[in-house]
Amino acid sequence: PKAKAARTDEGGDGIRRIDVVGGSQVLVGCGLFGRVPDEIAAALAEDGFKASKYVIISDETVWGLYGAKLVAAFEAKDIHPLHFAVKPGEKSKDRRVKEAVEDFMLAQRCVRDTVVVALGGGVATGVSTLALPPRVLAPGRAYLARVNVTAVRTGLASSFATGVWVPVRPLRAAFAGSGSRLAGSAAPVVLDASPTADPDGLAAPVFAWAAANVTGGVASAEASFEPAAPGANKTASINLGVGSWAVRVTASDPARPGREASAVQLVTVVEGKLPAVAIEVLGAGAAAASSTSSAAAGSPLLRVVNEGSRVALRTPSPVAVDPSTGRVRTVPPDGDPNLAATLRWSARDLTADEPFNLLGSGVLTMEPPRVDLPSIAVRADALRPGAKYRFTLEARVPPAAAATGLYADGETSVDVEVNRAPFGGSLRVEPAEGVVLRTRFALSAAGWTDSQLPLTYVFGYEGAGAGAAAGEPRTLAFVALSDARREETLAVGSLPAGELRLRVRVTDSFAATAESEAVPVDVYATQAE
Repeated sequence: PKAKAARTDEGGDGIRRIDVVGGSQVLVGCGLFGRVPDEIAAALAEDGFKASKYVIISDETVWGLYGAKLVAAFEAKDIHPLHFAVKPGEKSKDRRVKEAVEDFMLAQRCVRDTVVVALGGGVATGVSTLALPPRVLAPGRAYLARVNVTAVRTGLASSFATGVWVPVRPLRAAFAGSGSRLAGSAAPVVLDASPTADPDGLAAPVFAWAAANVTGGVASAEASFEPAAPGANKTASINLGVGSWAVRVTASDPARPGREASAVQLVTVVEGKLPAVAIEVLGAGAAAASSTSSAAAGSPLLRVVNEGSRVALRTPSPVAVDPSTGRVRTVPPDGDPNLAATLRWSARDLTADEPFNLLGSGVLTMEPPRVDLPSIAVRADALRPGAKYRFTLEARVPPAAAATGLYADGETSVDVEVNRAPFGGSLRVEPAEGVVLRTRFALSAAGWTDSQLPLTYVFGYEGAGAGAAAGEPRTLAFVALSDARREETLAVGSLPAGELRLRVRVTDSFAATAESEAVPVDVYATQAE
């Protein structure tokens, strides 16, 4: 064929066609074996050439792997090719083997209209893999990697180059301690974001702070505030009113606009000093949080726990209300057991607006269940995701305590909302198959719903570990590819060859996590079939 300018074309059949020097053409795609006879016939017809015979030349290893498949493709077109296999390795690349091939073709009466089909697939010897220690390549830069390949027997050499992009990893924002805390209104609340870090060590993050009142589960407008000490912006001190607050810290890279990360801490502020006696709510997504008597603090405090978490509620000691101050106190202060109060827990499903029976089957972890103790624990599967419950602790003082005029019956409540993990979404991957170092896969997570925003998305894949020996068990490992984005187009080479299963993990602001159904993706090696 006449020489053509180098070009790359990808037709509607998904086959990538690359014209190279001398008029030859390289085809890259999946399932090409069945197309070989037609592609050869089309190329011959372009020059008005008709073949009388076909001879497939290969080495013994490649022939054993792919020979029958290629012959079947020809026979499907009523063509019966000849074949000749040589020993594998560099030692077969000499004039003696060339003569053997020619003698075979002459013996089979091959003439000038015979088409020779080379079925290859070799491995370059030497160091074919280069592994660099961590941090040799700087984040945020592009590098050109060049590989030189030299033939052992002839000394002839070739080379190719590829680009390597080292991405900058996102900042990591975090608060010291848990995701929620309790404070009193008598003193400023000190917030600490010192665990925030730049994993690449490129910059000292700059911090911005904001707070929103979320009392009753309804968020008000968010307002920003400045740290108390200029320069020491990993910590902030702020006076917050009574109620529940969502405090957000945003860390940003001053040299790279858009590179930032946020973390949220829920702060519940009660009137006055932090009460010495309280109901504590323990569970995933909720640190120890206290609630004073409703007579002293108004509406019950709201705590959020993640679904599937066991919820423990406790009070350090029996409590009652001092009628002179309206505050919850321990009884008795002097240790007199005749003044001790008796306790009783109860609960209500606020979402369904009906009583919640703590003594019901499978609700409490204690067997038999009791509600007259200083602490109770609710089983992880007893509370409905997305529902809100009110737990109340009643303290009943004996007549001797009431006769003193210092103590009276009292109660305190706390509301617990069960945070449902993100739900209703899916993962879409396009295309469903491709080639390593050729195909860009587009990932999209859509339809995920949650009440605790923002959501964080982590895309990853499961697949057999590289280098697993034949017959050995293959361990599936989730390898993260990117995060904090709903859509992602992977760089070429991000996925290894193999039958992979891609997933997305979605996490809300309270660390409740859900995972999508696996999406199968076939990634083929660089050498096309």
